[in-house]
Amino acid sequence: MENTLAQIGTIQSFGMAAGPLNPDLMIPMIAARDIGTAAAQTLLELNFSQQQERELLGERDINMTEATTIIGEAIGKSDLKYSQVPNEIVRAALIQVGMSPNIADLILEMASALNSDHVKPLENRSAANTTPTSFESFVQDEFVPRFRGRTTSA
Repeated sequence: MENTLAQIGTIQSFGMAAGPLNPDLMIPMIAARDIGTAAAQTLLELNFSQQQERELLGERDINMTEATTIIGEAIGKSDLKYSQVPNEIVRAALIQVGMSPNIADLILEMASALNSDHVKPLENRSAANTTPTSFESFVQDEFVPRFRGRTTSA
């Protein structure tokens, strides 16, 4: 979910959300706080051995069209739209804001892997891998304050 914070500048400058992801691609977005909570709980309970992986899928799958609609409603721009932008334009924009060309290329590689369904969850959604923070609450708690120039508290 925190990756959507990068949309703030685009929305403020261009009046739209934009990026390399397919607008209808369903993504299991998760809030960083839910990852931290799950990690802390695992460490406190010590219910693991050796190295283990755990998939966390967020509260629900959401696409950029829906995410943009939620953001737009929350910031008072109910007509806000998302546009998929060609990789060359995204790359140039990422480099212009200070990213190294290598990092920009890696971000685009990840977006391409998501768009092509090469990167996807290995597990079906379940109570064990679904986390509580909805995108709507993330937008209210994290996105809107930053959009309005205020920081959130820890």
